Amino acid sequence: MKNLKWLTISSWIDETIEVISKLETFEDISKIPNWIQDGTVLESKKISSAERMYSAIKARFLTYAESKVNALIHLLKSNISKDTKTSYLFIYFLEEETLAQFYLEGYVYENYLEGQSIYTKRDIEYFFNLLKSEYKNYIPKEELTESSEAKVKNQLWKFLEDFGWGEKKDEKFYLRKPTLSPEWLVFILYFYFDEMTISLDSLYNKDIFKRFLISRDELMYLLLQAKQKKYIQMEEMGNIRRLIKVSGGDILEYARSITNS
Repeated sequence: MKNLKWLTISSWIDETIEVISKLETFEDISKIPNWIQDGTVLESKKISSAERMYSAIKARFLTYAESKVNALIHLLKSNISKDTKTSYLFIYFLEEETLAQFYLEGYVYENYLEGQSIYTKRDIEYFFNLLKSEYKNYIPKEELTESSEAKVKNQLWKFLEDFGWGEKKDEKFYLRKPTLSPEWLVFILYFYFDEMTISLDSLYNKDIFKRFLISRDELMYLLLQAKQKKYIQMEEMGNIRRLIKVSGGDILEYARSITNS
């Protein structure tokens, strides 16, 4: 299990799309601080605020391998809808923001499978008590102030709302998982698996799908849709079941294939 870090900073989705879509390739990242100074990006923000936003954007989306960053740049520069762009950002965001990731994997997932769609402050308090008792070795050692803890708790609902996974209303959170596409699911395969051929049994056992609230049945359904669209091939030889990435092992080539550019 990864060490957890407190989530205190907003999602800044619009600002993230603005900054990253200005890039052409991974090599352009070094230009962003100058773009902030001359108003090329985040022009409407104070420079100090823009620099703080960029620090979070860089950590969440621009510190991955060059191929993964270039794939994201391509997707955000393409003509796909904003909601679709946001769904790809969510993959990168959850990989970096470990508390948000664990909240979904370690708490929401099992409740979601049991049919829970409304979450209250009691759920947040229970989750925090769980962190402080059973996972205290994984949380930051510094104590949260009362105001900081309140901010973290608020962000556990706010980031889901920002990414289109529900709505906070009347001191409750109404979870509304968006429809997941086979294109998006296969992008996850490229993001997390370097090999061209993947064992289905190993795939089913990966916790990464829990953070997206994907059950085994839904995973199989999405894989079959992906097969029908010829994004993957699926083979069965005796007890061995596997899938093969049609676009090879390159995540950027796959991103190009699903945006037709």
